Order: sequence, then C-alpha cells, then structure tokens
Amino acid sequence: TADEHTIPAYLESLLNEKFEKNIRVINAGVLAADARSEVYHVENHLIKFDPDLIIVFDGYNDSFNIKLTDINQGEGYVSNIHLSPLELFVKDNFKIFATPKVIFQYTHDYFQSQYLTDDVMVKNTEKWLERWNKTCKLANEKNFELFVVVQPMLGTSDRTLSEIEYDIKSSKIVRYEKTFKLLNNLGDNIDSLSCPHADLRHTFDSINEQVFHSQVHTGDKQNKILAYEISKNIESIIQKDM
Repeated sequence: TADEHTIPAYLESLLNEKFEKNIRVINAGVLAADARSEVYHVENHLIKFDPDLIIVFDGYNDSFNIKLTDINQGEGYVSNIHLSPLELFVKDNFKIFATPKVIFQYTHDYFQSQYLTDDVMVKNTEKWLERWNKTCKLANEKNFELFVVVQPMLGTSDRTLSEIEYDIKSSKIVRYEKTFKLLNNLGDNIDSLSCPHADLRHTFDSINEQVFHSQVHTGDKQNKILAYEISKNIESIIQKDM
C-alpha cells in the first residue's frame, strides 16, 4: 500500500534496528524480471553503485519465463527507461493500445504451459543455477556479497488456502501447476549455488489467513514476515563485513 510497506523498506528498518548502523536497502527490482535480465542488470548497472550486498528474490518469473539464451552484452537491454516521452505518454494514457498485448499474454501463457515439459524444467533449473553461480564468481571478483532467495508462491507452504486463494489457484490451473512444479525444482536444487542462499518456500507454514493476492504477490503483513526471514539469513554476512 506504500513504499514503506515493501520488503526492502521493512528490511532496512529491521537491519538498522539490529545493527544500529545507517544501512541503506535500495529496491532495484524490475517488473517481471527473471534471472536472465537480473544477471544483466547486476553486471551492467548495479555494481556501478559499489554495493556491499545484492539480494536476489527469485523463482516465480523464472519458473514460467526462463529463456536459455543470455542477453547479448553488446546489444544493450531494452526497458521502459529508454522509451521516449511521447511513448510513455501514450502507454500511460491510452490503455486501448494495450488490448493486443493482453490477448498476446493469454496466448503466450497457453503455449508457454505446453512448452514446460519435465525435460525443459531440468534444463531451465540448470541454466538458473549456472547464471547465479557465474554472478557468485563476479561477486568475489568485485568484492561484494550475493545472496539468492527462492521465494514462496501460492501452495508452497503447509497451510490451508483461503477461499480467495483457492479461486486464484483454480483460475489458471495449467499455468499454476507448471509454475509450481518448476519453482519447487529451483528450491530443491538451491544448495548447488556457490554463494549464500535461502529457500523461503515455507515461510508461511501454518498461517491460517489469506497470504497471497495473486499466485505470488503478498500484502503488507506478509512483506514484513519475508523481510524478517531475509534479515535473519543475512545477519552473519553483514556482521562479517563489519
């Protein structure tokens, strides 16, 4: 509901309270990003800010949208940052132009679901691990820490779903089942990473109220819980740095 209720904002507050230092947590998240674009973002943009620690909150987008080919470093990366003022004005004020994109998304979801076979799941998981292990090596070379998290999604916790959550799950059952299976495969293999990591799939075990507002998005209260879990996992990294 507000910037101060995001996971990074809660995390900053928790860390400053714990260490009594001026620790800044900057939200560098990008809409619909997956490891393919995130690795590019780290290598070409984030390290320029000389961070002490980069936290990767991953899983859901990779479970449905992984591309096995990496972004070509020589091509640059297209995002909304590069849209002209006119393009941004049209995008923000004439929603009718988004209709073809919405139709495409539903079609894309269907075909993507057919694409995600067990063989592809194995290859996608291997590529995800390869990307982050490569970035773990970069972290060592550039003297920063990398911490990778596999996030929870609807169904990964041992809890009874609310009526709304059950409806969310049922509305896109094919996509849900494929995504759920692949995200779990990422979590099951996260120990293959060579840098610090955490599996937060079971963060909301036994919470008997609505947690998710989509297959993966959480609200303010749950963001605070996730921030707390992340803070516990990175305390030793920050302590060592100090």
